[in-house]
Amino acid sequence: MVAASGSSWKGAQLDPTVVGALHHRAQRRWPELQLPLGAFGEYLAERSAAFTADADCPHADDLYLACCCLHGISVAIRVLENDYLDRLLPPSVRETNRDDLRQAVLERLLSAQAPRQARLADYAGRASLRNWLRVVARRVQLNMMRKSPSESVRDAEELLERFVVPLGRDPELDCVRQRYAREFKEAFRQALRALDPRSTLVLKMHTVQGARGRDIAAVFGVRRATVVRWMAEIRRELFRTTQAHVRQSLRLSSAEFRSIVRLLRSEMDTNLSGLRETDD
Repeated sequence: MVAASGSSWKGAQLDPTVVGALHHRAQRRWPELQLPLGAFGEYLAERSAAFTADADCPHADDLYLACCCLHGISVAIRVLENDYLDRLLPPSVRETNRDDLRQAVLERLLSAQAPRQARLADYAGRASLRNWLRVVARRVQLNMMRKSPSESVRDAEELLERFVVPLGRDPELDCVRQRYAREFKEAFRQALRALDPRSTLVLKMHTVQGARGRDIAAVFGVRRATVVRWMAEIRRELFRTTQAHVRQSLRLSSAEFRSIVRLLRSEMDTNLSGLRETDD
């Protein structure tokens, strides 16, 4: 073991013997990752207020890996990408988008752009690196999914195409749907555009990407029951807003309006029935 007595991190009051033991333990786990003891000691010293620097430090190996990555050791970066990130990417991400998300997360973790340092440098060992990375990946994914106004309009159009119920389920509703197809579509378009960004994102993940409740919950860092509640709120809001637009744009008899309300409920039940309390 390399002596640590002359290292510049002694001022942080880290026990050189403990640092040496942690360094040795990490190198036993990853013998292919060779990082000088002094560099690891300095890294620990900068984060010494965040963790207990003793021989039982639970996340010392994670700190060592992070330190190696920040020093540009290519083998360490491959370990981070293959053994950590690939297992953390939410299952709701389509395979075609996984590479984009992986690259965006890696760039955020390792690229320093003034005045912002590389995000991985913020890892201080308070929790496991895997759990910490899960939060970072979730935030990067949400940032990627947030849209400009023009993209939000395209999202509404994409969702609108998904909300199509085949004819033949109910002759009365089919008649109403065909007679007022243009007005109904426009009312529903306006309702979709009126959703807040989170609701639009949740609805798109569920309807377009086919994400299940637990997948959406993992992205937002909430319980699955919360996502079920969000979906119920989205359903009510779409129903209320579409109904209001239809009533405003059409002069309907009471019987026709009741048929419109039945049609709306049928559309919502068909398209938003994928998240129920029993969906696990």
